[in-house]
Amino acid sequence: LKGADFYNWVCWVRPAIISRIAEFTSHGILSLDSDVLLRGNLASFFREHLQLQKLLMVSRDPFTWANMGAFYAAPGSGGWMHRWLQLNNASFFRGKRLDDQVSFNTLYARSERFRNIVQLVPLNVVGQCGE
Repeated sequence: LKGADFYNWVCWVRPAIISRIAEFTSHGILSLDSDVLLRGNLASFFREHLQLQKLLMVSRDPFTWANMGAFYAAPGSGGWMHRWLQLNNASFFRGKRLDDQVSFNTLYARSERFRNIVQLVPLNVVGQCGE
């Protein structure tokens, strides 16, 4: 793999692994990009603030809905994670495969049922660009 193929593999391998783990764990799974800097206990925040009926909690993006830099998958979220992963095979724009974040936001925009299980983390909790 090289170039765009490698980039897409890197983008999609994390949700693929988390999707599989989410099927079997009784605990939530917190995933962070390698460039996320922590101040405080983000894992506790996700566990303590996840609203009833929500299965995924993701950081906000100032320009669209979600930023996949920090996300939490609660027990029972495996099916929704799998649905998101299905977009890997169907998400192309101008001949290029879309990354995980664009695909997540596409699903979020198009599916009310998906929006109902997603909770967005306020920007003051998980900021962007060193905030």
